[in-house]
Amino acid sequence: MSTPHARGRMRRTRKAVFVVAVGALLAAALAVFVGQGAAASAHPGNAPWLDAHKPIQARVNALLGAMTLPEKVGQMDQQLVDNVTGPSNACGSQGWAQLNQSCMKTWLVDNNTGSLLAGGTDNPPDTTGHGGTGNTGYDWANEYNLIQQYAIQNSRLHIPLIFGVDAVHGFGHPWQAPLYPQSIGMGATWDPAAARAGGVATADAVRATGWNWVFAPVQDLARDNRWGRTYETWAEQPVLATAMGGANIQGMQAPGAAVFTNICINCHGPQADSHGLLSDAISNMTGGTARVADFRDGLFGLVSSPGSNRAAIFGPGNDQLDADGKTTIGAKITASGLTADDWGARYMSWMALGGTRAKIPDAILNIVGTTRVLGVPRGAHAIPSASPNMLKLAQALCAQVIPQVVGGVKFDGILEIGTLFWSDISALIDSNGDAEMWQRLCSAGNRPIVRVPVPGAGTWTKDGPVYILPDQSLYWADDPDRPGPTVFPSDSPVLDDRGRVVNGIQPDSLFSLCVQKPGDPAELAGLENYRTLHPVGGSGGPLLPYCPDYLFQNAKYKFSTPLNDNQQLTYPDADRWATRGAVNAGLAVFLYLDQLERGNVHPKPQYNHCEQLPAQ
Repeated sequence: MSTPHARGRMRRTRKAVFVVAVGALLAAALAVFVGQGAAASAHPGNAPWLDAHKPIQARVNALLGAMTLPEKVGQMDQQLVDNVTGPSNACGSQGWAQLNQSCMKTWLVDNNTGSLLAGGTDNPPDTTGHGGTGNTGYDWANEYNLIQQYAIQNSRLHIPLIFGVDAVHGFGHPWQAPLYPQSIGMGATWDPAAARAGGVATADAVRATGWNWVFAPVQDLARDNRWGRTYETWAEQPVLATAMGGANIQGMQAPGAAVFTNICINCHGPQADSHGLLSDAISNMTGGTARVADFRDGLFGLVSSPGSNRAAIFGPGNDQLDADGKTTIGAKITASGLTADDWGARYMSWMALGGTRAKIPDAILNIVGTTRVLGVPRGAHAIPSASPNMLKLAQALCAQVIPQVVGGVKFDGILEIGTLFWSDISALIDSNGDAEMWQRLCSAGNRPIVRVPVPGAGTWTKDGPVYILPDQSLYWADDPDRPGPTVFPSDSPVLDDRGRVVNGIQPDSLFSLCVQKPGDPAELAGLENYRTLHPVGGSGGPLLPYCPDYLFQNAKYKFSTPLNDNQQLTYPDADRWATRGAVNAGLAVFLYLDQLERGNVHPKPQYNHCEQLPAQ
């Protein structure tokens, strides 16, 4: 994004990404009211767009109907924060100084400006009144609060501002805020995990000050050093820029928020209160017999009494009879030794992604099932058919992380490029961080896995092909008799998900792989030829590492794949692993919604319902 009035700023194209995914500008601005309680200070108490309990779409429509043309144009304008500060009432760029009431009125009231930007050299002065140095996290937060309060209280329709800040390689403005190498340096690491870590740290720092639009990452491809902002790009190759940028964006967006946005928001509404276009359609089309869960005022309790419903439902005082018809739910809860919050979390992990037996029309379910993820459709790989139980979708995506893919995954191409492109082999999406998010969610606290490729022809030859097969290639890296701690030797090399040969199963590795060394001399010769001719990442790369022998000396380490009564393979170990991963996804949603209720995050969902998703 470029701003023609920005002092000394060269024009460039940026992919603007909110710290939490955000859609239409007005929808994002309205969402600010939820966390700040701004409606209480606004004058027209009956204005529908100030009612946080109404659906976002209804609030946007009401606000658009009340806006004049100048107000609509103003919402599309962005000014430098300098323009509302400084001693001169000329209200132009004069450096970020103390707030100027006259200039705030000029831009925020008279001109209806919709957003402010702190550019690369803009830093706030001391706001403590005690002669501080300025440019501290407190100063950034204080300026946000003062300007936002003025905009909400003094604009005719009380619309909050959106605050943007240049945070391309960390929140590089405030004193002692985290700073990372410029993107061109990060790209040189070929390490998406590092880019993701930078995104997480940047988001945490920016979010702590109230600012919420980071103008990053830059997804241009740098192929001409005469362009003055080459350093803000990841690479000249689309593949590397995609991997690094996707990981960085995913780091800026908490997994719980991403799962909620991509799956749950389409059913439960942007405010998690069961009010949204799709959730209302579900109720109408089922004659009112199916209503999606109202997380906001249901499980979490009314805003005026947070937690009250959770205590009533999951507390020891619940005198409703349990399924046995004899014991009260309260007595069962007391006997369990778990708190109301513990039971609430368990319920939420079930309800957030499933928890319904209602019959919902296939037309609606097909819309939900084909939801685009940040505008990108999932590939045509096996995922569950339309179902109201979102837990099945999460479980299927975790199964593909293993990968438990019908027909297996051809491995030769992965060796050639040195990294795994999930979009080619599964329904996971590489380009926007979706694949890494599901890898991390499904693997968190789950049992470690070692993948062992096998020759497709049954015998090793110099040309392959080689596959990862769900019934032959999956092994546990822990002891199945005592699941949990890794017993894979720390000095045994494996290939990780970033194409590196490392020793042992590293905590940050999401896809560990090695190959079984054959005992037959002819087989060993064929495998040695294959390893030599197919180094990892191409010519000059490391050779595919051998697994430790113990993995194959005891059948307990291999994933169980028994035949059922119809003589078809089943995958109980893989199913259990995927189910645990799906529960992680549900708990991530629970934690996100809990933070939403506490006011620690502000919901800025990108889409209100599936039909609005753009084709790309």
